[in-house]
Amino acid sequence: MSVVLVLATLVAGQTNVAGFTIAPRLKPTPTFGSVGRGRGSLFSTVLSEERVVSTQNVTDTIDSFPLRPPMKPMFDPTTDFEAVKSHHKNPQVIIAINPKSQDVNSTLSHSKTSIGEDSSIIMERLKNLEDLDGIAGNLGNLVQQVFGKTVKQRLWTKADFMHIHAVSGAIYLGAGIPWTLYTTFKHFGANGVDLALSENLSSFFLMFLALQGSINALSAIPMARFSSNKIFDLSDLKGLGFSVGGTGLTLMCLWAQVWFSGDGYPSWLHGVPDMTFFAFWTFICVATTYNWETMLQMNVETQNGKGLSRSEAKKAGNKKFASNASKTGEEGFGVEKQILYRLASWPNLTQLLFLASPCFGGVAWMNQVAETYPLQQTLCFHYAFASALGYSISMFSETLRDRKIVTLRQDMIILILGTVYPMLMVVADSIAFGDKVTINPMDYWYIFQ
Repeated sequence: MSVVLVLATLVAGQTNVAGFTIAPRLKPTPTFGSVGRGRGSLFSTVLSEERVVSTQNVTDTIDSFPLRPPMKPMFDPTTDFEAVKSHHKNPQVIIAINPKSQDVNSTLSHSKTSIGEDSSIIMERLKNLEDLDGIAGNLGNLVQQVFGKTVKQRLWTKADFMHIHAVSGAIYLGAGIPWTLYTTFKHFGANGVDLALSENLSSFFLMFLALQGSINALSAIPMARFSSNKIFDLSDLKGLGFSVGGTGLTLMCLWAQVWFSGDGYPSWLHGVPDMTFFAFWTFICVATTYNWETMLQMNVETQNGKGLSRSEAKKAGNKKFASNASKTGEEGFGVEKQILYRLASWPNLTQLLFLASPCFGGVAWMNQVAETYPLQQTLCFHYAFASALGYSISMFSETLRDRKIVTLRQDMIILILGTVYPMLMVVADSIAFGDKVTINPMDYWYIFQ
């Protein structure tokens, strides 16, 4: 037994190599000794040699290593767009979590949509970045409570600078639509005509709504970029539909609204040559009709088996034009879409016949008509007001469809309502005002005088 103990002592001995103390790692090895566990075995355990580096004298060496560089995110997905583009396909992509978020799971869920699709268009990526910062984040929470999480994620984004477009649109539509309904029903009362005669069409409230409508229309232009980073890019047909069509037509009717308000129209604008405004509104109407008709014909070619390539469809700003659209689950093309595009284009040309009166006839024409029809100016004001609202509603619906909040059929229904809304208001005024107005163009349009 003593011989065994001496050998064990030698085996457990230490050796010094290059300033490091090398000690044996011990692992179980059966040997004779006291009785061990398991089936009454007479084996106990000793540890055999396996060299490892001891912790002795290593501390000084570790202290001499250079410091680890500070840790930081690979990129910030809210600002570094190139990093988003190059890394978003990587499933291990680093996600910048909002430190103020109380719900990490919801933040991670949001990050899946905030990165967006692989697009070289900055605006398309911004549309997929929900705004969670500061006051905007708090207002976004209010939007979520009222309209739901999906609407917030798809509309309350960084594409809308300071959310000017959303706020102005909410004020304009939220106050404008109720005002038209209230005014229409008010005029059906016993003293409706007297109220209409004393109605102030240039009140602060109405001029404020016109201002909000103008801000809403103009703030849509920077966001109307679907296949190009340039504003008013002629190859981006969908973008032109929003910027020239939506914005231009809404501003056209807002101009008419302010003109028919009387005192609300700046006097210095009466000095502008008649052809100036008419030429501009003619350009807007013709360009919008041509743009939407072009998009419609591209859809027709696709339906007839002459599908556009993905690159050609991208230039048009609408992936639904691509020949493999059916594979992507996008809405198909049919009668409904033809109606939608035609309602958004050809009826606009009829506005020029109406606008020719204030543009060429001016105040003298309006005064002459008022001698026969005292409330004709009020009727024209209501028509222009409702037309501006109709265009704003229809473009808002297009935005909802673009963000996949409403379907094609729902969009078409909203567009039809926006188209007939001004006409319904004119009919209502004609019933309420009786012989104080006329809806026959032959009786009052300048071109028939």
